[in-house]
Amino acid sequence: MKVLFLGSAGGGGLPQWNCNCPYCDMARRGSIPKREESSLAVSTDGNNWVLIDAPPATGTLIAKHNLLGPTVIRGTSLRSIIVTHTDINHMLGIFAFRGPTTHMYPYITLYSTEVSAKLIKDYFKAYSIIKVRWYTLKLNSWNSIEDVSGNILDLQVFPLPVPGKPPTYHWYEEEGMSIALLIRSGNGKSILYAPVIRTITEELKKLMDECNCIVFDGTFWDEEELIKYDSKGKRAKEIGHIPVKESLDILINCKAKYKVYTHINNTNPLNYPASSEYMHVLRAGILVAYDGMELSL
Repeated sequence: MKVLFLGSAGGGGLPQWNCNCPYCDMARRGSIPKREESSLAVSTDGNNWVLIDAPPATGTLIAKHNLLGPTVIRGTSLRSIIVTHTDINHMLGIFAFRGPTTHMYPYITLYSTEVSAKLIKDYFKAYSIIKVRWYTLKLNSWNSIEDVSGNILDLQVFPLPVPGKPPTYHWYEEEGMSIALLIRSGNGKSILYAPVIRTITEELKKLMDECNCIVFDGTFWDEEELIKYDSKGKRAKEIGHIPVKESLDILINCKAKYKVYTHINNTNPLNYPASSEYMHVLRAGILVAYDGMELSL
């Protein structure tokens, strides 16, 4: 299985448009790499790709990577999109797959939980312009993934509902709003994508112990991080993210070949490769994702 990190930042990216924290300042000056909001593409053959989460810049991110480009005059190497959360930075990019109302044929398939589909359709009334064939993911079960022609792809996904957070426009939590997604190829290789995790449950820990690669919530380094820069900021868990300082020991003890932090908030010292926090994570055998990073399982 091939894994491509299209983006690795939390909501707002790095630099964030309205922030001048030390890491946003360094990113603007070119001292550290910039980050787009988090998204993954996965493929079992390097030709047929599935997009995991679709931030607002999805169209631009796809265009940056030849691997995801069309092989015909009009087309795409992406076969499907899977949405793990309906916050703006996880799903607004599905509108990149819009088309004229006179065009009746879908470009791609889209998978989400039932509650996520309802939120998108309730709050984003223009959803009908998106040229997708929409499928509902069954929670706590293996789901096959199809392309628009009905061909079953060489991977399955297992969506696990997790304690996370509601999207910022909804503000009360329901099961299925936040999921950890276990992705398994036909040869048995698997990756767990878990970008919004408030608490590591026993069910989630079990999946973490079983997979070959863990891509995990690295939004904040510590619980008070936002408060340091914004008097109106909230604690990490209040907005759905377990701090790296608390998840690190659990990841260290997992047997996965690759363990990766992603969804890095702009205030997180993991943005700075020379920081003691970044070096501590690396010495623990855990990677910090960066835009354009590739893994092969």
